[in-house]
Amino acid sequence: MIETDYVIAIPSYKRHKSIKSKTLALLEKHNICKSKITIFVANKNEYDLYNSLLQCQYNLVIGLEGMRNIRNFIVDYYPYGQNIMNLDDDLEDFVSIYDKIFNFDEWIRNGFELLNLNNANLFGIYPVNNKFFMSPTLRTDLRYIIGSCWGCINHKIKVTLDDKEDFQRSILYYLRDGIILRFEDLSCKSKYYKNDGGMQETRTKIRIEESAKYLYKKYPLLCSLKMSKKYGTHELKLKDKR
Repeated sequence: MIETDYVIAIPSYKRHKSIKSKTLALLEKHNICKSKITIFVANKNEYDLYNSLLQCQYNLVIGLEGMRNIRNFIVDYYPYGQNIMNLDDDLEDFVSIYDKIFNFDEWIRNGFELLNLNNANLFGIYPVNNKFFMSPTLRTDLRYIIGSCWGCINHKIKVTLDDKEDFQRSILYYLRDGIILRFEDLSCKSKYYKNDGGMQETRTKIRIEESAKYLYKKYPLLCSLKMSKKYGTHELKLKDKR
């Protein structure tokens, strides 16, 4: 029988109030056992704030500040081969194209089962909350696995970027396995980069631009660059053109 038990890792920064009403409330709604959930914070001061508000109902671990650092800390924290479901701290809801009641626990377990069956190690969701573009499809080619909701079998793969780290991770897992899984029928509702706290405390357009150009230069046959009129920075698109 394929082992599909898992843990949930939530990196969080300066969101000790909103995490309770967003991601943690969403997981509670889906009856996810609190003992599965670990929240990774940046320092002792953050730990005290989260601990006071959450009343020790969750595992709370002091990690490191910065997206790259905390992602790599989580990789090192768990043993090799651990099934890890990684979630952002500001998720409001899951969006499915189906009318049936969505069971997040079943979805996670199914994701890890499919990883094992396909000799893959990374899966995720459709990156845009728009049912018009979603479909009942499981992609297995090189696709962007958004950092807000993704599962992996821990192979100690680390990132080197604070911005576009989810693009980098998608590429690294694809290069390792020749396959990643993306469920086109599920997405997340979240106000990316609009909530207080999180990455926008330190991210800049220059850093975003440098990260995008770095990935394009390093992997020119796996991604392309296009200027975004909306954000004024380059957008990356992943595709295996080898």
